[in-house]
Amino acid sequence: MKTKIVLVIFSICVCQLFSQTKINKTDSISKVYTLGEVAVSGLRQSSKFQQIGAAQMQQFNREDLASALKLLPGVNITNVGGRNEAMVYLRGFDLRQVPIFADGVPIYVPFDGYIDLTRFTTYDLSKISISKGFTSILYGSNTLGGAVNLISRKPNKALEADIEAGMKLSSAGFNGYHTALNIGTKQKLFYALGSFSILDKKFMSLSDDFTAVKGENGGKRDHSESRDFKASAKVGYTPNATDEYSLNYTIQRANKGVPTYCGINPTQGYRYWEYPEWNKSSIYFISKTVLTPKTYLKTNAFYDKYYNSLSAFDDSTYTSQKKGSSFNSEYDDYTTGGSLELSTEAIQSNTLKFAFHEKYDVHREHNTGEKIRTFADNTLSIGAEDTYKINDKINAIAGFSYNRRASIEAQNYFSTKDSIADFPSNTGNAINYQLGGIYNITSNQQLTLSASHKTRFPTLKDRYSYKMGKAIPNPDLTAESGWNFELNYAATLSNKLQVEGAVFYNRLKNAIQQVDNVEPGKYQMQNVGNATFKGFELQAGWAPTKELTSGVTYSYIDRENTSKPSVKFTDVPKHKVFGFLQYNLAKKDAYLQMNGEYNSKRISTSDGKYTAGEYFLLNTKIHTAVYKGLSVEAAVNNLFDKNYCVVEGYPEEGRTLLFTLKYKL
Repeated sequence: MKTKIVLVIFSICVCQLFSQTKINKTDSISKVYTLGEVAVSGLRQSSKFQQIGAAQMQQFNREDLASALKLLPGVNITNVGGRNEAMVYLRGFDLRQVPIFADGVPIYVPFDGYIDLTRFTTYDLSKISISKGFTSILYGSNTLGGAVNLISRKPNKALEADIEAGMKLSSAGFNGYHTALNIGTKQKLFYALGSFSILDKKFMSLSDDFTAVKGENGGKRDHSESRDFKASAKVGYTPNATDEYSLNYTIQRANKGVPTYCGINPTQGYRYWEYPEWNKSSIYFISKTVLTPKTYLKTNAFYDKYYNSLSAFDDSTYTSQKKGSSFNSEYDDYTTGGSLELSTEAIQSNTLKFAFHEKYDVHREHNTGEKIRTFADNTLSIGAEDTYKINDKINAIAGFSYNRRASIEAQNYFSTKDSIADFPSNTGNAINYQLGGIYNITSNQQLTLSASHKTRFPTLKDRYSYKMGKAIPNPDLTAESGWNFELNYAATLSNKLQVEGAVFYNRLKNAIQQVDNVEPGKYQMQNVGNATFKGFELQAGWAPTKELTSGVTYSYIDRENTSKPSVKFTDVPKHKVFGFLQYNLAKKDAYLQMNGEYNSKRISTSDGKYTAGEYFLLNTKIHTAVYKGLSVEAAVNNLFDKNYCVVEGYPEEGRTLLFTLKYKL
């Protein structure tokens, strides 16, 4: 394993992952939609540990959110194989503890707090902003492990447009295609932007080294198809240089298959599932009004709707539903709410922000032929955050919030009587607080030390789900909490060399964990867990000439279940390396690129018996302009056709070729 890490580092070069060179010029397509940002005053918002720009997503052909997030250290993507969903871990915390936002608006599914990251295409984003550990109070509740914010584009020209189309090929044939369009305008008093994309995957091709097993014969991965349609529109009113009012609408329509398990675990069953519908839509209004030269008010109001249908069949023919394990299930959820943010610098040397959030979640579910049951929660968050400038070099940041989650409705279904009764109502309260110090050693060097106490309320699924008859609900679950400590150093040592490093230690208390045999053969989710997550992240950048750009990141994460060491944490490797080498050709807008990723082995089952092995992937790409605004590119992913898994029994994609045509007005 150590040999492979060294190989990656030296073969791809020692340099910054996203160094600021001419390859970033694609960011000029559109400005960042600043109304959608959530930032802590005084912190380096340009930290490459914390964000991925539109240029990088295009540079590395990251078409969906899951593949884009893999570029960052401390971030790991896993595949929930039984549902064919991509999930993210930030320094060991999963999506229930790291909520997903779009322009600061929460978009995670109300029932379980998760969201399928592969369903979100990236073509309409200006950047993805990540918070780890020290996360702004302004996000609201449930940011125990951090937050992910998808920030959309905003036009900056009277007329701008970009369009692209591409296709994917493999030894198994034509894998699929994508197409995307963004068109916008910025005028004196208003702006407008429309975006559209289709990502159609006919199938996932397996490596030629894959050996046929029960449930999968190789080549085209059975039932791995998916299709994602996304469209969005944004209109904004800018009456003066400081105020802005914007209305945004996004619609997503998708369907996907679910490949079956094909590993060696005899206890792992075979599921014959598919999602005929995976639909989501959001509408939200965001405004910023300057009240005095030193004070502004920011507001947002949103309505987010999620619907999916899941069909489970008897066997691999996907035609009959006669067994007890077969069903047709529907989730019909929505979230509505809003927030207020008041910021003032009226007190000398202070930037003081107050925030109020309210969120109302509704989940409705049923199987065909059953009564619909409804669950609803109301969540409030009130907080304050202050950045105090001690002197020209030192800032101190303090934050505090009170959070409350109340059960509004929770219905229990009894299949033997086809009747519904109410679960007991319940309420949870939690306090978050954090403190940080920022030392600007020089104008190009910053040292940050932070400590934060964060919480996460149990989801509706944590409290009420029977988990297909295997679990006992626990409405009285309380919030889990944790302390997050971090030391971060970032420096631009010259116009050619940049470095950044972070050390973190997270201690989790009252974690919600599975307790087995509460009743014979049944488990229950309870507040019994204690754990520690610790590690470090390193990043160095070197651009020796204007032609050469390269980068490498390394992260180490160690997770320990201190309350029950025999139960292992899954899906996160201890070691991860990503790097690239890019040569910018003399011709304008042309480059050759190679990038690689190494992951050490990861545990796939909580007993530690089954693991997904270590792997190294190498990708290559060539990009060149062919006419004014028109460019073409060709890429090869998984160049060595590596047969690998991120979850045991669910093989990933083999070698594929991508061809893309792009035009920018």
